[in-house]
Amino acid sequence: SVVTAIDSSLGRVDKSTLSQQVLMELFIEGIFNKDAITGCRGELKDISDWFGVEVNEKEEVVQIFIVWMSLQGSISLQWLPQTVEDLSLCVNNLTGSLDTSDLPQGMTYLNLSLNKFNGSFPLDNLPRSMKNLDVNTNVLTGSLNLINLPPCITEMFFSKNFFSGTICLTLLPQSLSQLDVSRNQLTGTINVTKLPERMHCLWISKNMFHGSSDFTKLPETLKNFDTSDTDLEGEISLEKFQYRDTSGSRVKKIITFGQ
Repeated sequence: SVVTAIDSSLGRVDKSTLSQQVLMELFIEGIFNKDAITGCRGELKDISDWFGVEVNEKEEVVQIFIVWMSLQGSISLQWLPQTVEDLSLCVNNLTGSLDTSDLPQGMTYLNLSLNKFNGSFPLDNLPRSMKNLDVNTNVLTGSLNLINLPPCITEMFFSKNFFSGTICLTLLPQSLSQLDVSRNQLTGTINVTKLPERMHCLWISKNMFHGSSDFTKLPETLKNFDTSDTDLEGEISLEKFQYRDTSGSRVKKIITFGQ
């Protein structure tokens, strides 16, 4: 195994000194049935021949798309080549923790949804280029720090996990269009008076949010807003063609029609 060639006692390894082949082998080292990717059980093929791996003209990995493959085991995000822009491993059986401290700085898309990843998922060091992030339906825990997110991010999905604590919705990037934190264990009050002006969808249902909230300053673009099954209180206008689910909460709908 290539892992045995790297002595962890030496401290942090400079990834730039390792070939793309070695980095990818380290990335999938913890996957038990990695032959579904490499196509062999013995000596690994060149990464350009791996299933779901796309390389550019310089033989650098730019995209990894391996979904619905029943992959088992764990991955090591810290070994991803810095050239990777898109990574999707959704709908597998992957487990283990996720190290987000050294993701490729040019990454724009990360989808690890519908697996069994556990532990925390720090958002502090996400690549500034990130636009789409989806980790829904795992067993992730810890807090969700929604402050200082990548400035161009448009979609973030955290539903069906075990995230806890409070969240801040007043400092979200203006680029953010969709945010789903539903079906977690989030608590506290929420402030939705300073949501991004172009936000389309916000799902906060099935959490332990409570208290009175001001819903009079919601963006006009917000067409989907779900506060159901929370202990939130307040009044929310329901304009034509908008979906706003308040069932199971004490948020009252007021039906109005815009000019």
